[in-house]
Amino acid sequence: MKNIALILSACLFVILTGCQTQPVAQQPTTPQTPVWIHNPGNGVVGSSVTHVKGRHFQEQLAISRARQQLAARQGVDVEYVQMSSETVTNETANTKVKRVGTEEVSTKTVKAKVVEKWVNPVTREVFVLVVPVN
Repeated sequence: MKNIALILSACLFVILTGCQTQPVAQQPTTPQTPVWIHNPGNGVVGSSVTHVKGRHFQEQLAISRARQQLAARQGVDVEYVQMSSETVTNETANTKVKRVGTEEVSTKTVKAKVVEKWVNPVTREVFVLVVPVN
């Protein structure tokens, strides 16, 4: 009888410890996007995903894109055409990029400065806010 009580209490112990609540794993927090990305005011936002030549080129590309938008807003016609081709042979890849740009300026100088910069910690995308300078 003692053995049966001991076995039942051991089973009850196993069942009760199995029913304990496990700590809930916290969900990774999404980064808080700055307000100026979706509402740049009188400025413009440029962005760039990771760049093959590194962070400096990534930032410069984001700034260049923002400046192009700002110039277009101020009456300067900016057109860029980029053509790329990729060749893959035996696990080796070659990419050729040709970028042609034309600008039509009607005696107008467009000046701008970068006032904000933010890097999304999850996607590593760089965002810059560029505003016109008088």
